[in-house]
Amino acid sequence: MAWFLSSSSRTPVIRSENLRLGRYTDAYKSADQIASWERSIGYFASGQILKSFQHFLVYLYDPVEQNIHWVTDRDGNFSFELFQGSRRISGYLGAEECSFQTDIGVGPDLPECFLEELLRTNYRLRNAWYGEEGGRVVLRFVLAATEADPFRLQSAMRELAFEADMKDDVFVRTYPELQPLRELHIRERSERETGARMAWFRSELERLVTWYRDEKEEHDRFAGGFSYAVLDLMYKVEFLMTPQGMLRNVIAGLHDSYLRHRVHPAPHYLNDWMGQLEEVMAWPEEQLRAEFYDVVTTFGQSESISQERLRWMIRGQLEEMDTWMQAGKRPYAHAIPGFIMGYCLYRYAIPGLIRDLFALYYLVRESGFASAMGYPVFRKEDGSWHRHAVQRSIRTVAGEWEGRLRISGLDPGLVRTRDSNALGRSWLEMVSQIKVEEQ
Repeated sequence: MAWFLSSSSRTPVIRSENLRLGRYTDAYKSADQIASWERSIGYFASGQILKSFQHFLVYLYDPVEQNIHWVTDRDGNFSFELFQGSRRISGYLGAEECSFQTDIGVGPDLPECFLEELLRTNYRLRNAWYGEEGGRVVLRFVLAATEADPFRLQSAMRELAFEADMKDDVFVRTYPELQPLRELHIRERSERETGARMAWFRSELERLVTWYRDEKEEHDRFAGGFSYAVLDLMYKVEFLMTPQGMLRNVIAGLHDSYLRHRVHPAPHYLNDWMGQLEEVMAWPEEQLRAEFYDVVTTFGQSESISQERLRWMIRGQLEEMDTWMQAGKRPYAHAIPGFIMGYCLYRYAIPGLIRDLFALYYLVRESGFASAMGYPVFRKEDGSWHRHAVQRSIRTVAGEWEGRLRISGLDPGLVRTRDSNALGRSWLEMVSQIKVEEQ
């Protein structure tokens, strides 16, 4: 990693390139990719199907990720491979038919209950379907070329890719008879890095579970407040560590549960959440270690969101934070800034500058993680932060976006660093005033 050092105080300044954290998103398409998408639509509408497929593949291709490769035969048909997390998807886009599939696992004697689950899943899926071929479990999609417009292709590919990437580890863990298929594009992290991530995660999770056990009656009484603390940790783990297996599914499940019950959170929801996290805490080392590896990805899950709605959400959480502070529930209020930043990072494709500022907040606040992963530490021994160093990092990150965005309203001087609550609240206030526009 590379960061600038201040010649006066030698305090570090984090650059934008050091904030490439979190899961891949395909929301930030280049002008060339968007142009290829429009050409693909136009060629399909005019009946030039193979040209439409060619530009569709160019649209999907991310030169940084190197996520998709294809070849063309003498008749102009395309054979391709794309990567989505832990899965490699093979496909064919031809003049007569389009198809793509991926292998989920292999087992000579698959249990009947597993095959029944695959059948039930097929009723849920809109485009793809599971099948079994010679002991291999495959996920497949087939469509006549004349029906394979770019919108239909993207929808089907996205569904198949997400389904395969999310379910392969789950199926292997749930059904020991199914053996995993390890793809060559998966990159193992170093032993030191994985060990540091695991130690930080276990420490944070144990702290949360112990706090819940010690003050369970209070947390059950204020289930909404404690839910902020749970989700603050889960979104933080998702963004900083990007788990790839069962832990990723646990986080997704808690997120979905929050969306269903956030209006009226109740103790039994909280008890269920904590029961799941206590099970995670009991995982053996090898199971947790298997969560952490690097992958190449084509499709992201982020939804679009307007800047006005983003500001409205942040200001709403500032009011919520004040409510908990006035009620004397400072620990719950403390979790709200991390919760709302993590929620937005998890769910939405937010402007790149805002995404970087949220990532910077995590690295500033989580000094234990930052230190373990080789990032600079901004926190002082008295529990406060080096204010000027933090503000310089904010200005540096914003400056690196100025060639691509018109930025107004950013005032790093708003950030207060005396304690965690001041840091989180002032960071949200700063972000809520920013406006960005494409150049």
